[in-house]
Amino acid sequence: YISYLDVPEIDSVNLVEVNPNVFPRFTDQQFTASVIMKVQGDPIATKTFDAYVEGTMLAEGQFIEPLESSTFISGAWTDTSPPISRWNDLSFGDGKYVAVGEGPTGPRAMYSLDGVNWTQSGAVDAKQWSGVSYGNGQWVAVSNSESNPLMITSDGISWTTRPAPGTVVWKGVAYGDGVWVITGGSEGDSPDNTLWSAYSTDNGTTWIPGNLQKGQWERVTYGNGKFVAISGGATNQNAYSFDGINWAIVPSPENNFWRDVTYGN
Repeated sequence: YISYLDVPEIDSVNLVEVNPNVFPRFTDQQFTASVIMKVQGDPIATKTFDAYVEGTMLAEGQFIEPLESSTFISGAWTDTSPPISRWNDLSFGDGKYVAVGEGPTGPRAMYSLDGVNWTQSGAVDAKQWSGVSYGNGQWVAVSNSESNPLMITSDGISWTTRPAPGTVVWKGVAYGDGVWVITGGSEGDSPDNTLWSAYSTDNGTTWIPGNLQKGQWERVTYGNGKFVAISGGATNQNAYSFDGINWAIVPSPENNFWRDVTYGN
């Protein structure tokens, strides 16, 4: 049995033996307890501890699973979830998920190999990171900062900030056919008020202004040989580009706050 009455926040505990093949198994063993809290949304916590397991030894080293086991769970627990943040975008590449966001105290970037277990990335500038995308061996993230609004990583862990042209509220980023494209800005919150897109052909090192016309551009994606950008607010327009430089405007079916766009077959 497992006793955790002194921790009223715990709802249930699952024990997993750390070294199940260690012999003899009826001596002291080490377990990992996965704990689910009673309040929905509270983090799952883990703790490793030693416990005595009672079992029965048969001839020729055979062992019957424990007839009874007991331990007492108490003390400090380790929170395995990242601190609270608002996550704004997510991208997959090279076998890894990478997310970016914002928060007063929490992380602004994290990564996962399976989409289930997440780890906070290394030091990231305290900005509102709004978009991230993977291409050509790296992730590029964009923010609304006037100073070094881009950051780049090749492993999802260590990030390097980069400058971008203008003082635009960058929100979207995409890679396709050797070109990186970023989009953003909206009337009233873009100090530049003339720049709405930029592109890079050297894998994000230098950026050149594009000619996307004024709009509240949210996200951009690449697929089937073209970039496609969507806008929110009252502009009621989308845009597409074959090279990431020259854009054509097309209307949206409805005047909605369109937030994201992606391509798939």
